Amino acid sequence: ANKQRNDMAEACSFDFANDALWKEMNPRLIAALPRAAPVPLCPPVVDTARVADAIETELRDLVAGHRKHLGLSTKWDDELAYLFTPALAAYESERLTGV
Repeated sequence: ANKQRNDMAEACSFDFANDALWKEMNPRLIAALPRAAPVPLCPPVVDTARVADAIETELRDLVAGHRKHLGLSTKWDDELAYLFTPALAAYESERLTGV
């Protein structure tokens, strides 16, 4: 059990061997706890590839429409978009996780 003053994950030390920070729990008592039934994983109910394509098409249409309204032309480079995919994924991951 955690004996630290602050139990928030970012403030905790996870040195479980340190008796000053963690209290050992009785292995017999832990083993006697009822086990929850495993939760089966279900496949997604939507076709994620189809949804992603629809979102991309909608975004392209919106951008092209906005640019047309400003008197600008729009040309999409699918090869460049393919090359930027890993960079975009990394950026989105960093924004979501902070890592």
